[in-house]
Amino acid sequence: MYMKIAIIDDSKTQRENIKEILHNNGKQDVIETYASIKEYEQDNQYFDLLLLDIELPGEDGIAYVNHGLQKNSKIIYITSHSELMINAFHENVIGFIPKEQLLNLLIENIENARQKLEKGKKYVFKTLNGNIIFEEKDILYFCFRDTIVYVKIKQEKELLRLTAKYLSTIKSELSTVFYQVSRNYVVNLMKIQYIDVKTHEIMMEDGNCVTVSRRLWTEFKGKYNKMRYSND
Repeated sequence: MYMKIAIIDDSKTQRENIKEILHNNGKQDVIETYASIKEYEQDNQYFDLLLLDIELPGEDGIAYVNHGLQKNSKIIYITSHSELMINAFHENVIGFIPKEQLLNLLIENIENARQKLEKGKKYVFKTLNGNIIFEEKDILYFCFRDTIVYVKIKQEKELLRLTAKYLSTIKSELSTVFYQVSRNYVVNLMKIQYIDVKTHEIMMEDGNCVTVSRRLWTEFKGKYNKMRYSND
């Protein structure tokens, strides 16, 4: 699988150095860089993994993670202050790299993160009957019908109603495995069974056919092919 990775560091040189190491790894990961947590938050994207500097001007990376503001992304801290790591324990933190050992340890930590994500990413959804947890591999798609957001789970025959009011609310929390093909559908790219290039329709594993927006067709094909290729 490929990952969507955010590098958050106030040093431009450090950001470029990390990005270069990742590019040289030969993977197809999507990499974005940010000079601050504020800049990262304003971009409002979901990332599978954050490479986060602990000490940023006017910001505290550890406090940011401990307050649960990082959208369930996995975290690898990169810092020159190893003494601060005593306060850095969190369920989403999966690694720590001293800056002086960046070249030796970065790829090892990145691949460990990839393996953890491949084992089974999980999501928590709010329903009328309380919270439920599903693994990413069991989610086929989300749809918006009659002002209601639903999710289709592999093991369930019927759609499951969620309390979210907008599809965009759900989409912002999902990984790059999911793609919004139209105003009313977000699909799991790995659960597409068939693509009709003439009608721009896709058939999901449950037999449901979804039409991809014409303006999104070219982008969709690129995303789908990249996802399929990187998971072969």
